[in-house]
Amino acid sequence: MLPTSGNKKRSTISRGDVERLLRYEQETGHFYWRVTNSNRAKAGSLAGSSLRHGHVSININGKRYLAHRLVWLITYDAWPPDEIDHKNGDAGDNRIDNLRIATHAENMRNCRKRSDNISGFKGVDWRHDKGKWRAKIHLNGKSLHLGYFQTAEAAHIAYCSAADRHHGEFARFS
Repeated sequence: MLPTSGNKKRSTISRGDVERLLRYEQETGHFYWRVTNSNRAKAGSLAGSSLRHGHVSININGKRYLAHRLVWLITYDAWPPDEIDHKNGDAGDNRIDNLRIATHAENMRNCRKRSDNISGFKGVDWRHDKGKWRAKIHLNGKSLHLGYFQTAEAAHIAYCSAADRHHGEFARFS
C-alpha cells in the first residue's frame, strides 16, 4: 500500500513552506532543495527518493510527502481532493502535465499489467480448464468476463475494446 502522505491528517505543510524549501522544475517534474537541511539534503541537490512502486517521497521536517501531491499543492495552492493519477503510468514522472485528479477506481484503470502476467497482455490470462485465453476487465469492483479466445492477441483486442468503451481517458492497454 502506498503512503497516504497527502491526506488531511498529514497535510500540514503550506504552499509557501514548500516553495521556501524546494524549487520545482516543471519541465522535468523534479524538486531541488533551496536550503541545506542535512548532510544529505544540500541546497541545489535533487530532493526525494524513489519508493518501491516508483513514487518519489520527500521528507520535510520529519514528515514524508509524496512529490506528486506537493506538485499539486504548489500549482493549485490546495491539496488534491482525491487521488492523483500519473497519466503515462510512470509514478516517478511528476510533471504537472502528467498529473490529474482521479478516483481510486480511475487510478486502478490506468495501472500497468501485473508483473506475474504470463500472456504478455493486460486483461488476458490462460484458462487451463478451457484450453483457451480469457479476456476480462474490472468494472465497479467486479470482474467482467469478455470471452474465451484461441490466441492471447485476440483476447487482448477484446480487452482493449472494452477498456476503451468503459475506462475512457483512464484506459491503459499494456
